[in-house]
Amino acid sequence: MRLFHILTGFSKKGVWFSARKMSTIQFLKASSGDSIAYEKVIGDKSLPTLMYVPGYGSGKDGDKAKYLKGVAAELGCSFVRYDPVGQPRGESTNKPFESMEFQDWLENGEEILDNISDEKTILIGSSMGGWISLLLAENPKFKNKIK
Repeated sequence: MRLFHILTGFSKKGVWFSARKMSTIQFLKASSGDSIAYEKVIGDKSLPTLMYVPGYGSGKDGDKAKYLKGVAAELGCSFVRYDPVGQPRGESTNKPFESMEFQDWLENGEEILDNISDEKTILIGSSMGGWISLLLAENPKFKNKIK
């Protein structure tokens, strides 16, 4: 039954995750000078934070990010999602999508992980975000932050 509730977005009480602390879109000023739009929902501090790393052309408002936000709510975890710079439909700094390089999106992930996410972070990457997650996990700077 629990899987059904996660898939449908309803809690055990049949309420749409309204018990979570409401969050708003915020902006992180990156070292590059760009603004990265993100959302952080605070959960139980004793649990790991789930951080969604979007894939190529994707962002914080896609179906996967919304689904994972619901899973985090069901589990009681904190959750972080963001729009990479240059994402066409995103709220971050709007740069020509064609001018963006893989390194730009990797640096966005580093900025969010370093400045917004908590200790005990579990990275969840989709498509290219999976590769970014692997590179973040391999970075010695984040050795004690990623679980």
